[in-house]
Amino acid sequence: MKKLETVFSLLCSTVFFTASLQAQNVNLKVDWDTVYVDKYELADHPNHIFMRVPYGGYKIYNPGEYWKVRDVFVTRVVLVTAMYPETEEFKWVNEKRVAALHRLAPELFDDPQIEFTIILQEDFDNAGEVYNLWHGFALEFRAGVASGGWDSKSLEKIVTGEVAPADSSLLRVLDRNKDLWHNSLIVSDLTGSMTPYIGQLLLWLRLNETAGTFDHLVFFNDGDDKLSEDKVIGHTGGIYSMPNVGWQPMLELAKATILGGCGGECEENDVEALLAGLSACPSCQDIILVADNFSPVRDLELWKSLGRPIRIVLCGSLFSEGRCSINEEYLNLAFWTGGSVHFIEEDIDMLLSLTEGEEIDFQGRLYVVKKGALVPVSRG
Repeated sequence: MKKLETVFSLLCSTVFFTASLQAQNVNLKVDWDTVYVDKYELADHPNHIFMRVPYGGYKIYNPGEYWKVRDVFVTRVVLVTAMYPETEEFKWVNEKRVAALHRLAPELFDDPQIEFTIILQEDFDNAGEVYNLWHGFALEFRAGVASGGWDSKSLEKIVTGEVAPADSSLLRVLDRNKDLWHNSLIVSDLTGSMTPYIGQLLLWLRLNETAGTFDHLVFFNDGDDKLSEDKVIGHTGGIYSMPNVGWQPMLELAKATILGGCGGECEENDVEALLAGLSACPSCQDIILVADNFSPVRDLELWKSLGRPIRIVLCGSLFSEGRCSINEEYLNLAFWTGGSVHFIEEDIDMLLSLTEGEEIDFQGRLYVVKKGALVPVSRG
């Protein structure tokens, strides 16, 4: 993967966009990584929706496709085109394409977790062959699953060990750290987007219920299906709590949390759940938050009330795919509280020592402490 060095590099700059966009006060300052391929094949890209544009044009033919991913988590926006013609016309038409996507889905450009890639197809000899290549936007997504989509019996089979979970990423993180965490409070998001990880968490809790690793559990679902307008910061609800009294009551508590509500929105009430857990178990030693990397923290403003280091296990980060996508809100929650962040292959626990202007590398992505917060260093 490399950056374009010629006229195509203009895709990475706000200078690329016209005055008409600037007049709309539109922020399109995003970095576009560049990939060269012979030919882009739609069949090779599962978990994508495709919106076609004409060769040499910018109108999105099938904008209705975007509604299929409005309620899931888009992780990457891909502009698929061809490196032809190598003139100002290339710049102009791709500018118009990006503007068309922004009109359709401006929220994509406001999400710092979404990656932007331009794929340039090279398998052509003339304009006629370029015309036959596919041009358009591909949106990669990580689908969430609503509460109605979970299967109680399948969950029980995973927890009892009868069936292995399809994924083991969370198990690996918890196992790697279990000897370092003692008498812990474990707080976990159980909303719909966490479905792939719930079985793993409950299995691990069953296998470690007598190991002294954790004393208390809190599960939360962001409000028990409340309407958005009824969700008040610090009082959103949907929080279920109990001491460690055995794996079967824990399983029933998880079921009650899931049935109580699926979240319904991207944002989650993580800090409210942490505060509820600290109130229920002030003697708990390590405070562990199992969170969805793709869900913003609804109540981050309450973090100063925590007063304890928070160890955050992030589910769904893209390190395992060779891409770096970290929710900066969780990164800063760990930084501000003097806690740690835990991924599939890496644990970062030196955040407390960082000072203003200091940089830290998260698997190839640099972050710098700026005005008391960790922010990504521009890749431009």
